[in-house]
Amino acid sequence: MAVLRAFIVGTVTVHLTHVVYKWNDSSHRTVEILVGQRLDYYRRHEKDCLTTDVDDAIDVEVMISIKLVQEPGAAFPVAHVTFMPSAGRQRIRVPPGFRIVLRNDSSISVERMPLEGAVPPALTDAQVHNANCYWSVPRREDGHAVREAWLSYEWAGTSEHGALLWPVFKQPTSFDRESLKDVITPWSVRHFLLNKALEDRYNPIPSAVFVEKRFRVHHARKRFSLTNINRLMILAGAPEERRADLEYGAKLVMAALNSEVVTDAVYEETLADAYAQGMLGV
Repeated sequence: MAVLRAFIVGTVTVHLTHVVYKWNDSSHRTVEILVGQRLDYYRRHEKDCLTTDVDDAIDVEVMISIKLVQEPGAAFPVAHVTFMPSAGRQRIRVPPGFRIVLRNDSSISVERMPLEGAVPPALTDAQVHNANCYWSVPRREDGHAVREAWLSYEWAGTSEHGALLWPVFKQPTSFDRESLKDVITPWSVRHFLLNKALEDRYNPIPSAVFVEKRFRVHHARKRFSLTNINRLMILAGAPEERRADLEYGAKLVMAALNSEVVTDAVYEETLADAYAQGMLGV
């Protein structure tokens, strides 16, 4: 049987002044995005739009959202590329001089490209952030991989020292706020906490309270409560100057747990006890 090759679905090329998104379809369409603009690429292509409302909420039907952000005082703009809910609505940040290639197997590859014009020296060490995520429906991790990730997450939460693990499959690359924001979204938290692979009755976790959905959410709520920051600091082995960043990450987790993405009608029954105890009353 012939092996199916991963073909290119689209590319995102970041220049010093603009971003070019190219569809790999028969029309070979391209669109240019400037600072102050955002392209929302929908499942139904006729709805695609280029807007100046760059900070508005992204519609659930949007597959890819691209904007070019020029922070005050920054030497160069950075493209923010946010993906669909089924990919955890995660984001990658791409500086000028890189091309992001999106393939049909949901993988992302990064290519360097030459820039025209005066190149800021600060770009020499610039890197793409969070390019190890999936851009569309994530590859299906087998049940063993899911349970191993869950065990690591749970055991890290009971350790006195060691790495702090967030309730997502792919961990942030660092504790800085933008890296946390890349990865910790309501959708990525939902994918991790409510994963069906954890319902396997032969799972290696010794206690059922680590498996039931309501307890997964309950434990995450307790662990990332702002009253538990000192404990998180110990788990992370973080110096005091990183406290504000760690608090920011905890707030992202709590916002995800309180969002309708995690607490929607599909899961209300499993979270009934949490509602009764007032844990979801915000």
